[in-house]
Amino acid sequence: MGPNAETAIASTRPCASAIESNAVGGEPATTVVTTAPAPITKNMKVPAISASSARVCSVTDRMLAFSSVSDFKPVEANKARILSIKVAADGTTLDDANSEWVEIAVTLDSDLANWRVQQLRPLWKVEIPRPMDWEWLYTFGSPAFVGAGEIYRIHSGSRIRAAMHPLADDLTSGRKHVYVAGPLGAARLIWERGDYVRLVDAFGTVIDEVIVWPLEPAGASRSGAPTPAAGTPSSGARASG
Repeated sequence: MGPNAETAIASTRPCASAIESNAVGGEPATTVVTTAPAPITKNMKVPAISASSARVCSVTDRMLAFSSVSDFKPVEANKARILSIKVAADGTTLDDANSEWVEIAVTLDSDLANWRVQQLRPLWKVEIPRPMDWEWLYTFGSPAFVGAGEIYRIHSGSRIRAAMHPLADDLTSGRKHVYVAGPLGAARLIWERGDYVRLVDAFGTVIDEVIVWPLEPAGASRSGAPTPAAGTPSSGARASG
């Protein structure tokens, strides 16, 4: 028996009803059971629930206690941040590539499994919309248990170079030193002015992002030209003051 206009409603009604029939032709009375279709509500729209109105439910002594939450902040976003970056000075050779690094500060005791540090470089090509070049520089292991307060210094150079001929940057205390390259021949200088440093979690979400913009030496720019006077924008940068 198919649904009809009377039974296809949102109001509550039993799905089955028993109707007693009278005896016919001397036969015992019987009970006829008819089944109605389940209530149907068409085009029901479920309103979106704001994160600010989320609630926490805890079970206490045979009752449910609800307490409101002021805001919802994913734990992933609070695990770590980009702390600082050092770009190699002009004239730095590949033997000293470990003097260039980026530091990641851990803010929670957690697991940074498969978190990655990304370098992104705008190409500024008019013929290509939003052109860019990027690569993954360093990936935390799986698992990668870290503690709050730890600082990971990710060097651009070689781990073997650091073991054989460490620089002062390789020996800084209070840092966990890791390296982009393993063999000596894989060492390179990575960061340039205008690059983006990104910290990306295991799901591809950008947790933190910093633009590489090193200070120019006093009296000269990185290209050797005189530094513009104070208050004059250079390379699209907005002058302070």
